[in-house]
Amino acid sequence: MPRKRARRTIPDSPPSERSQNEPHSSNIPPKRARRTITDSPPSVRGQSGRPSPELGNTFDNVRYPPLLQSLREVHIALDTGTERTKASIVLQYTDKRTHGASMVLPAAVIWPNCSDSVLTQVAFGDERRMFWGDGVEQELKKRGITESQVIRRLKPSLFDAHALAHQPFQKGLLVAEDRKVELTESLKSCGEDADDYRMENLSVFSDYMGIVYRYVLQFIAKTHGSLGWPVLKNLEEYKNWSPPGNPKIHVSLPVPVGSSPDEVQLVVAAAKAAGIPNPYPVAEPASALIHHLCKARDQSIKEKTFLILDIGAGSVDQQVWTVVNENPLQVREHIIPEHVRTAWCGGAYTNQEAVKLIMNGIRDRDLVLRALQRHGSRINNQESLERKLDKKFEKEKQRFEGWETLLLRIPGLPDIPEFRLGGGGIVVLEPKDVKSAFAPCLNQIIAMLDTAIQSVFESRTLRGMVERRVHEIIVVGGCSQNRYLLDQIRNRYSGGLQSPFPYLMPVTLPPDAATGSLTVAHGAVLLSAEKELIKERYVRRSFCVECHEEVNAHLYPPQSRYRSPHDHQIRVPVTRFLLRQGLHPQCYSSEPLQGWRGLFPHERFADGTWLIEETLYYSDTVSQDKLWIHDHVLGIRAMPGTLNFHISTEEAQRFPQEQSPTDGPYYYLDYELILTLDGHIMTFKFIIPRTGRWPTHGDRYANVMYRTGQYDTAGVSQLFSSA
Repeated sequence: MPRKRARRTIPDSPPSERSQNEPHSSNIPPKRARRTITDSPPSVRGQSGRPSPELGNTFDNVRYPPLLQSLREVHIALDTGTERTKASIVLQYTDKRTHGASMVLPAAVIWPNCSDSVLTQVAFGDERRMFWGDGVEQELKKRGITESQVIRRLKPSLFDAHALAHQPFQKGLLVAEDRKVELTESLKSCGEDADDYRMENLSVFSDYMGIVYRYVLQFIAKTHGSLGWPVLKNLEEYKNWSPPGNPKIHVSLPVPVGSSPDEVQLVVAAAKAAGIPNPYPVAEPASALIHHLCKARDQSIKEKTFLILDIGAGSVDQQVWTVVNENPLQVREHIIPEHVRTAWCGGAYTNQEAVKLIMNGIRDRDLVLRALQRHGSRINNQESLERKLDKKFEKEKQRFEGWETLLLRIPGLPDIPEFRLGGGGIVVLEPKDVKSAFAPCLNQIIAMLDTAIQSVFESRTLRGMVERRVHEIIVVGGCSQNRYLLDQIRNRYSGGLQSPFPYLMPVTLPPDAATGSLTVAHGAVLLSAEKELIKERYVRRSFCVECHEEVNAHLYPPQSRYRSPHDHQIRVPVTRFLLRQGLHPQCYSSEPLQGWRGLFPHERFADGTWLIEETLYYSDTVSQDKLWIHDHVLGIRAMPGTLNFHISTEEAQRFPQEQSPTDGPYYYLDYELILTLDGHIMTFKFIIPRTGRWPTHGDRYANVMYRTGQYDTAGVSQLFSSA
């Protein structure tokens, strides 16, 4: 007999009390079960390989080595910035003598170049051999690869079409079929459609994430010999390797705070395809702020509001936070307008403006290239000249304070003064030229800050609360050290002459304890390791279930309506939201959603069981109840995985029986749906009383059957908390 499913219904009164005078109509899209969740505990999922999207209750089965302190968790932050990559680690141990946890401070990963950062770039040579980081520069010097094979600015290629237009990925780059399958499955596990993305770009970004993650594993093995981790020379050997004792590995991925849920899911999918376990994206400015507040403050900061401005090479990100508690440190985000969270106007774009200014002033570019070639320069085309100018300007702009003339030295340049080529291998940039290069990005940053600060002031006064203000603007990121940029921001908000606000806001850099390019990486790993830092989280997606309800039929299209076979009432499958976009406590539980279902004897499978399914849906745009859930215009999509019940004949016989007007008797059962949040772990609970109806007194949940499914909402929640 074909398998049939029991429909869900949420009535206003029992089915026997319904009227039966509505016409019959049915056009409900069918659904299929993706997996079944059993009562037995699932097997422990390994750290290596792609995490399974399968729903189920998980549990830890940690095997400790014979040490007084055993490794319990490994926290890694991979900050794959536009120009440079940084990483930070925290190892958490369990002390067997006290059964407690001890933690060390974040430690920077040192890369093969003996530095705490490495160039974010890759190149593919013969037989698709991959070079990365400073290894690309070495291979270029050996002429093993050409400049056209080098791929840079990987993160903007995923987040910003403008950057992609300036820096296209390598032409002719092919993705193997097995790799396409792997990437497609990773996207599906995040609820994304592979057809919406460039597989070549995703593959390159995933390959890079994988290689730097495996290098970090090798670094831990080298620097923490007592762990007994093998030092594998070939990083690829770490792909299917699991550390002894099965400590849980968490990997934080800093991303721009204004990223859409789809963009964040793309990063998560790339990480999963790279074999990275438990990837969790966190906001870049929030990470910097957490490290700043945790490690660099000794004065009272309770109830103070900070605006954190992260100026990187690619993106400029900002968030506003209020400290709600100092011991332990807890912060709450102020929600600023979405369009001013992130802008792609970082240092790299200032460099591009400067290069454009120089190149537009050179009429005969071939003359310049010939002069360079006669001098023996490796610059042989316009692209390599532009890259050289970019590097030189990046170095010189750091000392610019608003009045200096900058000299970019490139041996071999001809003497053409009217085109800023001053002879002796020098490009001359007057102060007005440098200011012109800074202007587009600086203007955008000022507009972002004005809007964010104004939103804090207006929201507090409109709600009738005590007036709030931003107490301090903290500037972080690689470009925060630029004197001219910092002075312009200070003149507007700290100087009092240009400020549009009635109060002054100090514009500061983090003190020595929190400065440097590692601020974001250190903060991201702290967010992963210290669970109570964030008191509330901003969830950017709304989650709902499908309920068949009696509604005003005239408000819905004919194809949405159907007549229930149980009581002949006209119903429509509509949305009932359990969690809506907005701020939520770290631990949150929705109000129970109650309904009932009916099991007809002819719906029973050959093995004597009935199948009951429940799917969780999400939306980035709507959060209104009683919308037709299958209206494709609304953009409501199913989460990967369903909760499935198999009800046996013996169990059903304990349920009360009701009578259908036309289809005979059926078994009646109540149920409840609850959605809970614990940090970024969302649990979907489906509960059925074993007697079919809820008790009228006593413990409501004393005799129930239930299924729970866990979702990691890292890619769909706001990007600042991993607790």
